[in-house]
Amino acid sequence: MPKNTAVPYFQAGPFTGIPTADVVGKRLVSYAPGGKGTAPNIVTASAGKAVAGVAAHDSAAGVAVNVESNGVIPVTAGEALAANDRVAAGAAGVAMKAVDPAVVIGICTADAAINTDAPIRLS
Repeated sequence: MPKNTAVPYFQAGPFTGIPTADVVGKRLVSYAPGGKGTAPNIVTASAGKAVAGVAAHDSAAGVAVNVESNGVIPVTAGEALAANDRVAAGAAGVAMKAVDPAVVIGICTADAAINTDAPIRLS
């Protein structure tokens, strides 16, 4: 048996997060202080900041939720988005057009109206 083996906490794809405050499904979430490698704490993403993924469904604080982190994921659009728009987190974890210096979190793959599901390929 090899020594000092690096065992991944989780593979690409959904992982379990523990919200430190209520989260809304189809909204972007970020890592929060505390938690464990296998179940990190999460919080609704702040505008322009890095994200961990998308909450799979509504969840109360302290109740585990799957976080989608790979592929094309539906995210609530905070404004009208068009195919190929670079996307960043907006207030309340919605998808917005990326404007410098915001962290680009993905690309919109099809047009989406405000407050509808925008298909976002997370990067």
